[in-house]
Amino acid sequence: TSSSTATRTQPPISQPNDKLAFTASSSNQNHVHNPNERSSKGPVLLLGDSMIRGIQQRKFAPNRYVNKQIITGGTREIRQYINHMQERNDYDYIVIHSGTNDVGNLTANKIKINMENCLADLKHRWPKSMIAISGLTYVPRDISKNQLIDKINCHHERICTELLVGVTFIDNKRVTCDNYGNLIEQVFYDDVHLNNKIVTRNL
Repeated sequence: TSSSTATRTQPPISQPNDKLAFTASSSNQNHVHNPNERSSKGPVLLLGDSMIRGIQQRKFAPNRYVNKQIITGGTREIRQYINHMQERNDYDYIVIHSGTNDVGNLTANKIKINMENCLADLKHRWPKSMIAISGLTYVPRDISKNQLIDKINCHHERICTELLVGVTFIDNKRVTCDNYGNLIEQVFYDDVHLNNKIVTRNL
C-alpha cells in the first residue's frame, strides 16, 4: 500500500489523577428510551473515547436507539463514568471501547485489570445485557505501540473467552489493515484517530 505523507500533531493523552477525571459528551442526554418509539428491538449503550466520535448511531445499529457516550480519558475514567451514570434505560447490548489513551501510560496488565473492573460494574448494573469489548485499533508508524495494542487486545479477548459469560470481543484489525495484515495509513486522520469517511465503511 502507498504511504501517507501528511502528518498531524497527536492529540494530548489524558493523565489520570485522584479526582473524578472524566468528562463526557453525548447526543442523547436526558433521553429515556420508549420501547414503542422505533421497533421491538431494544436499545444499545455505546461507551468509548474519542475514537468512537465518528460513529453514526443510525448506521451502527439500524432501527435501535443508540446512546453514544464519549468519555475523555482511558479505562480508569470510563469506569468512573459507569459508576456515576444516572441511567434509567435497560440495554440489550453494551459496547465499550477504551484504552487508546492508556497505551504508553499504563502497562497492559493494568489496562486489563481496569477493563475487567469496567465489565464487572456493567454486568452488575445490567445483568441481562450482552456486552462487547471493542478491540483497540493500530496506530501508524509505531511498531512498539502496536505490539502493546496487540497484547492488550489479546488480554481483552481472553477475558471474553475464558472469564466472563455474555461478553464478546470485537476484533477491529480489518478497520486498519488490508487482507494481508498490512497497515493502511490512508485510514488515519492523525497519529491516533481514524478518517471517519473511510473507516465507517468497514464498521
